[in-house]
Amino acid sequence: MLQTQLLKRIEKTLAALAAAETLTQVVDSINKINDGIKSELKSIARNTNQDGSKFQNSANSIHSILAALKLTTSSISARTLFLEIAELRSGLYAAMQEGQQQHELISSVNRQLDFFATAYDNYIAHQTAEAALPLVIGAQSLKQTLIEFQSALEYVKGNFSDSLGPNANETELSLTLTRVDSLEEFIKKLAAINCIYAELCMILNISTPLRISKIESGSLWIRIFGDTKVIDLATKFLEGAARYFHNNYTTEGKISAIPHRIDSMNSILDFSNKLKESGVDVTNLNDELIKGAVVLAKNLNALIEQQPLMEINGKEFSIGGDAQSALLKQPVIPRLENSLATDEPQPSAHQDENGAA
Repeated sequence: MLQTQLLKRIEKTLAALAAAETLTQVVDSINKINDGIKSELKSIARNTNQDGSKFQNSANSIHSILAALKLTTSSISARTLFLEIAELRSGLYAAMQEGQQQHELISSVNRQLDFFATAYDNYIAHQTAEAALPLVIGAQSLKQTLIEFQSALEYVKGNFSDSLGPNANETELSLTLTRVDSLEEFIKKLAAINCIYAELCMILNISTPLRISKIESGSLWIRIFGDTKVIDLATKFLEGAARYFHNNYTTEGKISAIPHRIDSMNSILDFSNKLKESGVDVTNLNDELIKGAVVLAKNLNALIEQQPLMEINGKEFSIGGDAQSALLKQPVIPRLENSLATDEPQPSAHQDENGAA
């Protein structure tokens, strides 16, 4: 599992815990009652003279404290509480499991939630001191388990946080590709990213180098820093290419790559207008801009093709449904144009050397 995927699960889990406001309120209130019981038990333990009246007073106090539990439960909607417990369990399952073996810590949280819910339901039905005691004990155990669980998640999240950040003139690009199965594909994807950045730097006449913050395999996650103007433009082209590829992929497995032509780049990615917005003079498109459009199209195709699901700066792009299943069944076959991703553009039989039809 990629670090970015694990962090996303942790954040979802912490959000599920934070959303359980009613449960937290009830557990905290019951634990205050538990504190009062502990105080009386300490008083009994300190009664070394075996004073019967003191024993009786402490026992009466404990009964009074347990009776006060009715005030806590009567102010809370049991339906709201049980619904929240069910939503918390569902949230934990969705965020942390996703088909994987359940971790013991999650199992412990679920056991404590079950015990607490059963004890609460039983107390609501009978409202006796005998029924109150398991609820008080369950609330204490649940609170301790949730504290430990949340602390563990915060610890992992904190240790994964990367202190390295962009410089003053830089912006971050985070890219996750979920289907990179071989070393060859891994290298080609990285080469395509580098080529896209380098070509845009050339077009924009910017020399800021690309800096690597993090690269992880097991699929591919890359976090990089580069010139703000270049990264912003690269992000727009990546998002546009992802939308085009996913919107034009069919359940029959037909892939619509971006044609290596500037008119197609303008139609699909609004190439010229986006360059103009970035300060490039596109009044008379010269050979360098035409060549740049071809290089960008080739490397965008090499980067995005055969990716059923990808994330760009946390934004998810997915084929979904039957089309995704069809793509996943296809073997990852390197294409000739991918192997030439970092080379000079080669005009096809239908193009002249300027990329025109």
